[in-house]
Amino acid sequence: MKSFRTAGPVPGSTSLPSGLSPAANICHAIEKRSACDEKYRGGDVFEVVAASRYSTLLLADVSSKGTLSLEHTEVIRRRFRDAVWNERSPARILEILNGVVLDDKNNPDRVTFASAIVATFDRESPALTYSSAGHDIGLIIRGNAHQHLVPSGPVLGVIPAAAFFDRSESFDSDASLIVATDGFTECREPSRSLRQFGTTGIVRAAMSSSQGSCSSIARAIALSADRFTATIYRDDATLAVIARPRNCVKASSSPRSRRGRSAVRHEATG
Repeated sequence: MKSFRTAGPVPGSTSLPSGLSPAANICHAIEKRSACDEKYRGGDVFEVVAASRYSTLLLADVSSKGTLSLEHTEVIRRRFRDAVWNERSPARILEILNGVVLDDKNNPDRVTFASAIVATFDRESPALTYSSAGHDIGLIIRGNAHQHLVPSGPVLGVIPAAAFFDRSESFDSDASLIVATDGFTECREPSRSLRQFGTTGIVRAAMSSSQGSCSSIARAIALSADRFTATIYRDDATLAVIARPRNCVKASSSPRSRRGRSAVRHEATG
């Protein structure tokens, strides 16, 4: 089982997938685990693109595995990057990606479907806007409470002209956003193969470290899943924790927040 923390470069990636996004002033950390069986590896995509005062996040889980997944995830990543420069609406970005996956299905051995969540953060607003294409989990943790981000559209690549909707949620410096692929939620306890780690496992582990940094929350969840599944993962698993540094909303009124367009990309692929 290959596993790594994203404090440094991810194998196969040329950028850092954790740290501070200077546009919307958010920090993020990810944990990733690979499936034990190589034929089930691949398909997870995590990326943050920063432009002007906004940062936009993508976490997607493509159904293809193995060598084909490398090409499929690259297509989705490239189109996501292009879309972010022209679209602020997560729902509109998912509509574009839905078309990408549908077009790819016209070729043999291509993507069958993909779940995805896109979230946009604005440095000048204590909120996030998201749209979820049937994605497994999105949670906002605040103190001892948690809130589920419900899907706002179908998985990608199934319904032509599918409708996706934007939703907004409060996201101040006391909140953390957790997104994960089903490699974490569906990992199983070896002695009881029907028992899954689930959303309950993620929430329990997150609550134990809810006052910590992005990295400490992500690490606590991943280590809890490792213990639960004895590090035997049947599918690639990607987990990201996103938060605002304290007082960043107040700091957004500074002259620096009004500088011109800039771009920083953080990515990881399974």
